[in-house]
Amino acid sequence: MNVRKILIAFLVTIAVSVGGILLYRRWKQNRDLVNDETIDGKGYQRALARQWDIQKGIAVSVADGLTGNLTVIQGGTFPLLKVSQEAWTAADRAKNKVLISALVSNYNTVVDEVSELAKVPRWLIYGIMAVENPKGIPTAQINADKATGLMMVTPPTANDTIRIALRKGLLQAGHKEILTEKIGATDTANLLKDKYGVTNHITANDLKDVMLNLMLGAAKLSNLIDKFGTDALHKILACYNQGDYYLSTKGYSSYSLTKLYATAGPHRDYLQKTLGAHGSMDILTNDLGILD
Repeated sequence: MNVRKILIAFLVTIAVSVGGILLYRRWKQNRDLVNDETIDGKGYQRALARQWDIQKGIAVSVADGLTGNLTVIQGGTFPLLKVSQEAWTAADRAKNKVLISALVSNYNTVVDEVSELAKVPRWLIYGIMAVENPKGIPTAQINADKATGLMMVTPPTANDTIRIALRKGLLQAGHKEILTEKIGATDTANLLKDKYGVTNHITANDLKDVMLNLMLGAAKLSNLIDKFGTDALHKILACYNQGDYYLSTKGYSSYSLTKLYATAGPHRDYLQKTLGAHGSMDILTNDLGILD
């Protein structure tokens, strides 16, 4: 019996230790994530002055070589890549146009609101929604990370997005009102106090709400725009899909669209679906005329 008690105590100690290590790692990751940003509190002033320079972001440099001229389309409009991705080819264009049109029809009121709140263009929000959740199912949830809803936001991403936006000065009264309505005053207050927290005050179930999900997706994009600038759409998209640290961890932070696309990795498919010929941005701007 004593041996059994000792074994149980040992296993409990191990479990607590492992749990503590994991919590510390999450806290440290959150701290680094929040600190690895411009935190001067002037993010909203920068957001008001945003001017998109698509052409500058795709300019082919000498370092990109001949490959750049073969893959990137000059002209400062969509598509930006000559290539197409499976399910986003010329043969799929009509079908995808119908799906994207339905997204615009069903969610235009909410998208208009969060677009204005975050100072993020509607074509960018719809373009990501069309790739992340083309059928527009608010309750959709995939993988163990519980990516949820129209913008496929995970609980950790949702909470970190608010923490970063707050420190950047991008979090406005409208954001706080939506949070209070959707997750309650107590969780909202705790989230806003929890600078490096490990608690997900916004849960996967909360993310099934259309307004909350779209607000968080737009806020995430606003954070990334503030980080990379309006002439680095490829970086914004890659990090929306793969995480804030993706480019810096891989050493891709200075890459042009040409160089990033030429580099193997999961970001390539995402860039093709969004920026490629017959991709979501192409359809939104050229077929549906959504230019703001």
